[in-house]
Parts: sequence; C-alpha cells; structure tokens
Amino acid sequence: MNLRCSYCQTMFALSRDTILPALEQMEDEGLNHYDAHCPKCRRANSMSRERLEKAYPLWREALKEMQEQAAQTAKEPAEVEAKPVAAKASAEGEAAEKPATAGTKTK
Repeated sequence: MNLRCSYCQTMFALSRDTILPALEQMEDEGLNHYDAHCPKCRRANSMSRERLEKAYPLWREALKEMQEQAAQTAKEPAEVEAKPVAAKASAEGEAAEKPATAGTKTK
C-alpha cells in the first residue's frame, strides 16, 4: 500500500506484513485508525481502518493462518531441542570415557 506523508510529502509503502499486525492491534483494542510513521520525518500519519481493510481484503483468514503457523513453529523447536540434548549427553559420556582409557600408559 503506497502512502504519501501528510507533512513532508515523502512517498512510502506499508507491506502486507505491516498491515496485518496493524489490523490485529486495531481489532483487539477497538481502534478506528492506525498511525503509519513516515520513514523520513518520523511523524505519524493516520490511516483509517476501512483503508487498511481495502488494502488487505481477507486479513482475518490470513491472521488465523499466521497464528496456526506460529503455534506449530512454537511446538517444533521444543521437540527439536529435546533430541540434541539427549544426543549431546550421550556424546559427552562417550568422550569422557575415551580420554580415561587413552591416557593410561603401561611400563
């Protein structure tokens, strides 16, 4: 979504990755406008909910998909972290045994 700053007239864009969290925040807090900050002058430009919804028509479905993916991603690292810890512990146990046998010398 292309915008022009109301103050410095600089053109800037809001990506779909920016619009979706903005719509989610507006929905949660019951807001009617979103403040899009200009990258040049850093001033807030008020964007109406209707304009953002026109730019992202099926945002509710996309939000549900994003939340499902986030929940799935949160589960996967816990499973992935559990496996290397067990493998690392067994590798450390083997490494601790090897130097003890290799370090003994007979005369």
